[in-house]
Amino acid sequence: MEQCARTVKNARLCEADLSRQLEIARRYARPLSIVLAEVDGDADLNDGRLVRAVGRVIAATKRRADYVRRWGEREFMMILPETDLAAARAATARLQAIIAESSVAGQKITISVGVNQCNPEDEAADCLTAAQYWLYRAKLAGPGGLCSCLDCEAAPSEG
Repeated sequence: MEQCARTVKNARLCEADLSRQLEIARRYARPLSIVLAEVDGDADLNDGRLVRAVGRVIAATKRRADYVRRWGEREFMMILPETDLAAARAATARLQAIIAESSVAGQKITISVGVNQCNPEDEAADCLTAAQYWLYRAKLAGPGGLCSCLDCEAAPSEG
């Protein structure tokens, strides 16, 4: 129950952060992208070690201007001010590679990612809906998928 309440609070904080950043992006006609990332796999996430490990990697690799919050039980939302879609995809691909090199308790970790660049006329809910759609498409591509409106890349083959 406590985890659920914390998740709802984090989601509200994410939306408030996104609304503020959208206003700034609109005012100064600057790009803004958001990323939704979900820890892949059927690993036992109840103890939270894998999800916390991913959170630490994200926190260590983000820029100072970026906002990162836990979005759900195994999801994170990243708000990337001053970042267009191509730059957001590149940063996300680097993050995925760093996470894929990590392991926790002997388990490899991957994340699926949906990336969206917000349009000036979008509200926070519009941006989130688009990012959720691209995350859904990334998960369909398989573990480690990355999707945006530019395209949808399948997960790297494991030969």
